[in-house]
Amino acid sequence: AALDIGNILISRDALHHDVDATIFGYKPGEVPQLGCREFIADNHLAQVAVSTCREVNPDIHAHTGRVVKTRLIQEFQGDCAEMEGASIAHGAYLNDIPFVIIRAISDKADDSAEMDYPTFENAAALHSAKLVEAMMPRI
Repeated sequence: AALDIGNILISRDALHHDVDATIFGYKPGEVPQLGCREFIADNHLAQVAVSTCREVNPDIHAHTGRVVKTRLIQEFQGDCAEMEGASIAHGAYLNDIPFVIIRAISDKADDSAEMDYPTFENAAALHSAKLVEAMMPRI
């Protein structure tokens, strides 16, 4: 399903867009000698996030997908682009810490806008806070 402004994306995985060691035979986005390209989100945390979001935020849609940093979503088969998720996922992977990324969708690739940013920001903060607060006793 297509993501709309205000929807929440729960990460299935995340990867870097700004790593390019393809000249050495690595895939785009793969960190050399790391042994993986995608940082897989914790399945339990992702399931709890989706079910909890549907319960506490029934007015918005929760989706699961791939989080990539800002770059060609098509190249990396991503579902949303953002700046911090892949770095956090990378750090969690290196330290064997379960993670899940929860991302409110603020805009679309086609530059369309359904609401002004301050309105979006307030709604996204409320939805995200409700989701995380309700998730805590379930994990």
